[in-house]
Amino acid sequence: MDRISKKFLYNFIIFLIGSFGTKLLAFVMVPLYTEVLTTNEYGNIDIFNTNISLLLSVITLGITDAIFRFVMNRDSKNNEVLSIGFAVSTVMFLLVSSILLPLNLYIKWPYMNTMLIQLILSAYYSIMTNFIKAQQKSKYYIVIGIAQTFIMFTMNIFSLVILNLGINGYLWSVIISYLLPSIFVFFHQKIYKYIFCKLNIELLKRMMRYSIPLIFSTLSWWIISSCDKYMILYFKGESEVGIYSVANKIPLIMQTLLTILDTVWQISTNEIYESTPECLREIFEQFMKGFRTIGFVSGSVLLIITKPIMYFMARNDFYEGWIFAPVLIVAVIFPFTCGMASSLYKAYRNNKGLMISTILGAITNVGLNYIWIPRYGIMGAAVSTAVSRGIISLYQLKDTEKFLKFYRGYKEILLNMFFLVIQAIALIISDRYVYLIQFIFLLLICIINIKTLISLGYKIQKFFTKKDGPKD
Repeated sequence: MDRISKKFLYNFIIFLIGSFGTKLLAFVMVPLYTEVLTTNEYGNIDIFNTNISLLLSVITLGITDAIFRFVMNRDSKNNEVLSIGFAVSTVMFLLVSSILLPLNLYIKWPYMNTMLIQLILSAYYSIMTNFIKAQQKSKYYIVIGIAQTFIMFTMNIFSLVILNLGINGYLWSVIISYLLPSIFVFFHQKIYKYIFCKLNIELLKRMMRYSIPLIFSTLSWWIISSCDKYMILYFKGESEVGIYSVANKIPLIMQTLLTILDTVWQISTNEIYESTPECLREIFEQFMKGFRTIGFVSGSVLLIITKPIMYFMARNDFYEGWIFAPVLIVAVIFPFTCGMASSLYKAYRNNKGLMISTILGAITNVGLNYIWIPRYGIMGAAVSTAVSRGIISLYQLKDTEKFLKFYRGYKEILLNMFFLVIQAIALIISDRYVYLIQFIFLLLICIINIKTLISLGYKIQKFFTKKDGPKD
């Protein structure tokens, strides 16, 4: 157990440093965007990025997750796994392009060619970085991520501030930021040695059986996180999309933390499941409490600093978006209630429940958006996102009981989420004593989770005082 805890903390710290390095650069850029771009222009950029995220899931067919899983398990040859990833993405890209390019002759969208270039580069970048991550080259993976963000940061300043190129400057900055690191990884990691081999059809079938349910899951998550932008665009306009997009930047802090914990735990789950499956229940119970507590406490702290962050980050008309951020923060905290339980689907190679839960959440999100956005505007979209994420999390928490029986802690979840929801509402409606009220709720959440916080503190202190460190 100590060895697993050390390995987990070591990987978590490495990913935390790298991921928050990249997100910090992204946060620094937001004041620039809100200064030099109008709400309409920022809304257009966000719709562009939303299109990319949808098409990326279509052309990769979830194969990037399969690459991570099959390389980590070492039950397949790396060159065969990687060549399948590149082949699937290339074929699907050509298919999608053959549909979109003729279609654009009629719709005449000015950013179609730019989008397709970014799309294929993003796909190849994702394939190669997932391959690196699966080989547990964590430091290398983090450095590449920081380099990609730094290139985009410098190119954005050059194109938006110096050349004043507007939307086109932003889009080409992103393309260059994917192109340069991809070229470097391709040659430095000798990716070319892996991809030119005969396709293993049997392995292709196995990878597709694994990844196809993830396609529906990914598309459903895209609907939950993105369809509200299209519906805001339809009912309210581009300016509101821009404001909503900036408001989503604050919950991105929690989403980053969730992604790091999920990635590190997925690595740990695969190792435990393959080597010592009899320990999985005990480890899950302990880590689940820690995972959940980190989410609740971090979410409460983030609610307290939401307005100061938004004041620093948003310029002009964008600042009014702060009022939607508390609801979106609560929406991101919901997955912490399910937390590591969702990784059981991938550990047991059964993604059906993952697919069902996200489809259910997507249907809920679309339905509520249709009802609430015309009436309540952006706030309706934010609440719809929170409700749909809550449904997904509770479904997965309950459904994964069929894989592994361990204490779920439903009462603790409800109590913590109740305090967080009330804290978010108080932040929105309260003017007087707002920070006193916020700190009271943070104190209550810390008291509820005091045993887990002490245990986490002890493990962290033990990790940094032991000289031997984690053993690979």
